[in-house]
Amino acid sequence: MHNATNIDLTSYATSKAATDHLVKLLAAKFSRFYVRVVGINPGFVPSSMNPIGEEGNLFSALFDQVPAKRAGNEDDIAGTILYLVSRAGAYVDGISLCVDGGRVLLANGQDSDINGRDLRALAAQLRVETLDSQDAEDYLTLLRSLEAVMKRVDDAPDYIAPELLPHKTLEAPGGSSSGSAVLVAAHRLASTEDGSWGHTVELAIGSDQAGSVRIPASYNGIYGLKPTFGLVPYTGAASMSPMIDHLGPLAAKLEDLAVMLEVMAGYDGFDPRMTPESPLAHQVKPYLSMLLRARQEAQSTPKLSQRLRVGLLKESFSMPGVASDVRDTVCQTATRYFEAVGASVVEVSIPLHQRGPEIWTAATRPSMSTYLCQGNPSGHLAYLSPHTQIKWPPSQDTYDTLTSNNPAVVNIMLSERFAREFSKAGVEAKAHRMVFELRAAYDSALEHVDILVTPCAPTVAMPHPDSIIGGKKASILDRLGVAIGLTSNTCPFNVTGHPGLSVPCGSSTSKCQPYAPLPIGMQLVGRRWADEQVIEAAALFERGRELVQNEIDSGK
Repeated sequence: MHNATNIDLTSYATSKAATDHLVKLLAAKFSRFYVRVVGINPGFVPSSMNPIGEEGNLFSALFDQVPAKRAGNEDDIAGTILYLVSRAGAYVDGISLCVDGGRVLLANGQDSDINGRDLRALAAQLRVETLDSQDAEDYLTLLRSLEAVMKRVDDAPDYIAPELLPHKTLEAPGGSSSGSAVLVAAHRLASTEDGSWGHTVELAIGSDQAGSVRIPASYNGIYGLKPTFGLVPYTGAASMSPMIDHLGPLAAKLEDLAVMLEVMAGYDGFDPRMTPESPLAHQVKPYLSMLLRARQEAQSTPKLSQRLRVGLLKESFSMPGVASDVRDTVCQTATRYFEAVGASVVEVSIPLHQRGPEIWTAATRPSMSTYLCQGNPSGHLAYLSPHTQIKWPPSQDTYDTLTSNNPAVVNIMLSERFAREFSKAGVEAKAHRMVFELRAAYDSALEHVDILVTPCAPTVAMPHPDSIIGGKKASILDRLGVAIGLTSNTCPFNVTGHPGLSVPCGSSTSKCQPYAPLPIGMQLVGRRWADEQVIEAAALFERGRELVQNEIDSGK
C-alpha cells in the first residue's frame, strides 16, 4: 500500500513506508552478526480486514484487476519465507519483497496486462534452475511442505495422552519426537490407505538428544536424521544438555528430508553450539541436488557405487536388548542391497562403542536437570525462548502429573541430585574427556569405511505400558522399562556429533501383534560434516533394494 497514489490513504501508506525503512535499519544494525532482515509486503491475502470468500468483502472487486487474477493465500507467503531461508535466498538482505501478484505494478501506473507471477512460483523456478533438477511444478510440491513445518505438532496427542502408531492402537511410536513422526507417517498412510487420519504433515522437525528423531523414525517406518552437531542451529528449542542438543528433519522421502536439511542448516548468529566449522547460510551444501545427482548416477551406472565402503559395526549388533529379528534384518538387508549396487560391505569393530551409553550418561545426566527442568543457560551467551515458562522448584501437583504420565522427567531430576550427592567431583568432566576418545574411535573407523551401519531401535515398536495391563495405569518401572536400552546404538553419536540417519529396511512382528508387521530401522552413520554421504548412502540402499526386487520379479 505504500506505493499507492490514492491521496486518501496518506497516513496508512506512510506507516507502511516506515516499515520498509525499519527493515533497512535493522539489516544494517545486525549485519555484523550476518543476521539478515527482509520484509514481506503482502497484497490481498486473507485477514480480518480482507475476509476472502465472505459476502460483502469490499476488496473482492479488485482481485481480478491484479495481474495474477486472484487474491493471495498462505502458500504464497510460506513460499516466500522458504525462499528467503533457503540457500537460494541467502544473498537477499535489507529489502522488502512485494508478494502481491503484481498489484504494486498497477499502483505505480504499469499496464494491467503484464504477465504477473507470484513470488512463490518465481522462487521455485529460481531454485530449480540453481539445482538443475526437477521442473518448477514438481518443486512446488516440495515447497508446499513448508506448511508441515509451520503446523503445530501439538495437533498430535501430547504426552498426557501418549501417542500411538498411526496404523495401530497398542504400540508406542518412540521417543520425545514421536508426535512429529506420527504426523509424517500418518500422512504417508493417508495417501495410500482409506481411513480417517486427522491432521497429517509431509515434513516435521524433531529434537534428538539420545535418539528422539531416529527412534520414532525407526518405529514409524520413515526417515529421521540427526545432523552433525553444530550444522543446524538449536536456537528457540528447549535444551536438555547443550552438548547433545540436535534438531533434525523427519520425512517419508529422502528428497523431502534433504531439502528440509538444506533449509535448516547454517550459522544463525545466536547458537553457541555452532563452531567455526559450521557453514554460513550461503555456504550450506546443496543437499537436494547432491541427492538427485547420486540417484541419477546410480540409475545410469549400476556398479558406480564400487567406491562406497560400508562397515557393519560389530558391537552394535550385540548391544543388550537388540532383538534377533532386528539384528538379522539390518545385517542381511544392508549386505544384500549395498552389494547389489557394487558397494563393499565389511565388518568393523569399535569396542568402545559398547561403552557409549555409559559415556553419554556420565557426560550429561549430572547436569541435565539444570538445563531441561530449571531452564538455566549453559554459561555461553545463548538466546533462550522467552515463551518458556519454567516451574521450579516443582510443586507436588507437577510431580504427580509427571509420575503419572512421564516419569522419565522425574528420573532426570533425581539423577542430577543423586550425582551431586553421591558422585565424586569431576565425574562429568572425566566423561567429557572420554567423549573425545569415543569420537576418535569412530573417526578412525571412518577412515577405512565411508558409512557405519547399526540397528537403530533395538526392537520393533513395543506395546504402550498401559496396554499391557488392560488399560490400567502401569507402574513407574513398567513405564521406564520400555525405554531402557532403547537408545544404546543412537546416543553415542549424540555426544560425538556424528550424523546418524534412520532408514526403513524391513519389518517384523511383536508378541502382542503377531500378525501385524511393524517397521525396522537401520542407522547409517557418517563422518562429521558429511551429512550428504549418509543421505546418498540411503539412496543407494533404496536402489539396491529395487534391483534385488527386480531380480526376484524376473525370476518368477
